[in-house]
Amino acid sequence: MTSYLGYFLTQTLAINATIILAIVIGLTIALRNRLGTVARRVLFFLTAASFGGIVQLTLLREPPIGTCLDCLTHWPLDRLVSGSVGLDTALNIALFVPLGLFATLLWKTPLRVTGAAALISLAIEVTQPLLGSGANDLADIATNTIGALIGSGLATTVLLIRDTVTSRHLDVRRLTKLAITVAVTIGITLAISIGGANVIQTSGANQLGAMFAGTTLADYKRNERAWAPKLEAFWKANRSPTNDAYSNDHIALQRFTWTFYWTTRCVTARWDSQGFTTQLGNGSQCTQRLQ
Repeated sequence: MTSYLGYFLTQTLAINATIILAIVIGLTIALRNRLGTVARRVLFFLTAASFGGIVQLTLLREPPIGTCLDCLTHWPLDRLVSGSVGLDTALNIALFVPLGLFATLLWKTPLRVTGAAALISLAIEVTQPLLGSGANDLADIATNTIGALIGSGLATTVLLIRDTVTSRHLDVRRLTKLAITVAVTIGITLAISIGGANVIQTSGANQLGAMFAGTTLADYKRNERAWAPKLEAFWKANRSPTNDAYSNDHIALQRFTWTFYWTTRCVTARWDSQGFTTQLGNGSQCTQRLQ
């Protein structure tokens, strides 16, 4: 589900969008009596339109890249465990926010809506390689579900405020559930970010220690060029971290910095006359000038 912006320039977009819009309007009219109030009809239209937009952007794009049945036996984890947050991640999240928002306002079941959105995302990821409209990726399912969860959370907040204003009574139980859900979501997100960053940092420090244990500044000065391929191999094998270096007559430093989602960790390899050590750092310690 990448490069959405390019889809808006395709010739078939207007045709597909018109067909989807006609279907959404038809469904809304057909179900108008069952939906009841005008507000529910509008919410159903927006929910169906959000779903149609997702289908358009993920399954009806062109040109097809060719079917890949074998792709369904391999679900890559590279993007999920890379710890990077880019434009594609933001777009994947934003794509499912309207669906979670409008569906929750319509049916008032945030957990079911989020679960249904996750299943929709899974279905899309399975269908994409079959239609040749994209590759299956677990990271897309995760980010789509997060988007639906954000939308459902916003809708739940709106509903709670509306009911509080209408009844002039704050439903403490619903407020508590909402607060717990938000806290748990944030907690899990931070735990994944911090935990992943710590694992990468510890692994990097252990590898550097195994490579250079027992060496001194004199060894570094004498073998600086000879060690360059070894350090480059470490850099490539460890997610290509940002690398900074500094040396003078008394010390030599090589710092490797990783950002895993929202957490920054670094390892500084230090050589002096006494030997070799590694220093762990985080946050601003990983960005300040070496000296």
